[in-house]
Amino acid sequence: MKNVISLYLLLVLTCGGILITPDLNAAITKTNNNSERGVHFFNGSWDDAKARAKKENKYIFVEAYTEWCGPCKYMNNSTMKRQEVGYHYNNHFISYKINVESIRGLAFKLEYGVKAVPDLLYFSPEGELVYRDFGSKSVGELLAIADKVIYKNYDSEIVMVTNAPSLNTENTVAAKPKTREDDNSSRYGASRHTKPDKREVSKTESIERLDMPDNLMLVADEESYKHAEEKSELNLLSVSLGGMQQQYDKGIRSDEFLYNYAYNLWYYALPNTEVINKYLAKQNKQDLTNLRNRQFVYDFANNLESNAMKVFLKNEAWYKRQFGQEQIDYKVKAAIYNAVATAVDKQDKNLFTRAIKMATKADIPRKEAFIYQLEVVYYQANNDLKNYARVTREYMELNESSDPVFLHRKAWELERLSNKKRNLKVAKNWVEKSINLESNYYNNTTYARILHKLGEINTAKMVLHKAISMARKHGIDYTDALQLLDQMKENYPSRHDTVVYTEI
Repeated sequence: MKNVISLYLLLVLTCGGILITPDLNAAITKTNNNSERGVHFFNGSWDDAKARAKKENKYIFVEAYTEWCGPCKYMNNSTMKRQEVGYHYNNHFISYKINVESIRGLAFKLEYGVKAVPDLLYFSPEGELVYRDFGSKSVGELLAIADKVIYKNYDSEIVMVTNAPSLNTENTVAAKPKTREDDNSSRYGASRHTKPDKREVSKTESIERLDMPDNLMLVADEESYKHAEEKSELNLLSVSLGGMQQQYDKGIRSDEFLYNYAYNLWYYALPNTEVINKYLAKQNKQDLTNLRNRQFVYDFANNLESNAMKVFLKNEAWYKRQFGQEQIDYKVKAAIYNAVATAVDKQDKNLFTRAIKMATKADIPRKEAFIYQLEVVYYQANNDLKNYARVTREYMELNESSDPVFLHRKAWELERLSNKKRNLKVAKNWVEKSINLESNYYNNTTYARILHKLGEINTAKMVLHKAISMARKHGIDYTDALQLLDQMKENYPSRHDTVVYTEI
């Protein structure tokens, strides 16, 4: 943990408090190619992104950010680059990133009321805002939110909320500015509240207000530090992540310090399981029933290795009464997704098996589809194409679908992963169903690839010509189809390859 945090702080200090990142709006033009790691962000205008989503019948994911937003930068250099997140989001969403302080972003900010960043907005293929969340997210949280949106497993009242579920009976403001009265722990510095509940702190530390960027733990630049010191609002050693790390290394283990340190690590999505477990180990059975600790357990029940998850599961019925079944389902799924991500990182097959067992026992909607998704994430990340193809084939054989986009996507995946005749015939069947339901350039091109692999060259060429005609009519880039056609001409020359494309 120490090495990870030290490296992060070195980056912050070296760059004057601003992390140096690649261009956040790098062009991603081939959204149909999901083999690269991470989330592919659409390059173009907001109107173009909505048009693409409608054409491809995909949901839209928007990350509203600013250049100075620390959580935004960290999430985009970690979570958003994860292969499992990229796989899920690239298949189901047109992802779009917008700087709400840019000329292009100001209109978006006003239209959708962006008041804190990162602001994560989810839209239907028709462009209707259907779900919204705030703050830096873990792998599991992003995947669980995606499932909510894809399977429409959300309450319409959730769309505009600014705070995650809290045990606080009062309405709190997201990213409430810190005052001297709020700081009840000047020695350890991370606490910004006097109430026994915690949600105000968690949202304050995981998002940044657009109007007060210098009110946070690690303020943006040296000038802000000086300004804060002059007002006696910050003590650099105590409030910074590095300061808390030093105190932790010196053996400070008070309840208040561990409590705040856990949240400070969470703010930067750094490993905090050790700190969480040490804090919980100091709490007796009665302590765990107070609202502050109930909230702490809920907030950190996000992976199977955390003792917070064990406490959460023992008290699951109580949390259901407080937050409702839907929110608990989300919490459990996020924890399981996080476990699979950890299993990938650590090459821990036993942890993956534990995650699958927990998913099997869990009382969650669409359990079969969820377990399949876990397997897909794990096998793809480990480049285990054999098992990836196997679970995909088995799932599709047991589950009928009338969704042309889903059928095409699964056929495309199987064709990409396998050259086995058995798998290709299954993929051929799926894409034929997709075309019968809704014929378009994309599923016809995939169909041609499958036919090509099966040796049905003449039919493959006919299908490609049809796909190219569709692309020409609808203004779609058909470079990949031409490349496949050239490949077939080279390998299987014919006197009848010259074709006059017709508009259909």
